[in-house]
Amino acid sequence: MPSSSTQGKREIHEWFGKQKDIQTVLDIGCGCGTYPKLLKDKNYDWAGIEIYAPYIKKYNLNELYDNLICGDVTKILLLDADCVILGDVVEHLKKEDAIQLMAEVDAKFKHVVISIPIEYPQGKMEGNPYEEHKSIWTYEDINNAVPACYKFRELFDNIAVFIK
Repeated sequence: MPSSSTQGKREIHEWFGKQKDIQTVLDIGCGCGTYPKLLKDKNYDWAGIEIYAPYIKKYNLNELYDNLICGDVTKILLLDADCVILGDVVEHLKKEDAIQLMAEVDAKFKHVVISIPIEYPQGKMEGNPYEEHKSIWTYEDINNAVPACYKFRELFDNIAVFIK
């Protein structure tokens, strides 16, 4: 997404501040680079996956990420990292693909942050066909899809945040 709701970001920033074992972060669905900007006070090595090539130049993503891949997360091998962020990205996938991605991420990464809009339809934006929400999630849907080991942080109006 080219922008991201500010809801839940303070909680995410505070959580990262308490983690001592994170040096590398994989941001899936970089958009405009929300998370490296949010966590700029941390000295992380950033990797990112962005499906929409024009965003890389438009939002200067090569300046925000140490390693950046342009591709479809459902078709590429995930890079190693201490933490992965699925920030406003799973709703852009069909539910079955989103559930598969969350299971893969859960199995591979020690720390996972999931931020997802609840009951929030969206069409294409900025000419980007990938901005469309292909799945609309209720709180119950996402709570059932996220593994039990994730701590539900809070429902911020229409954003649910889960962290492992």
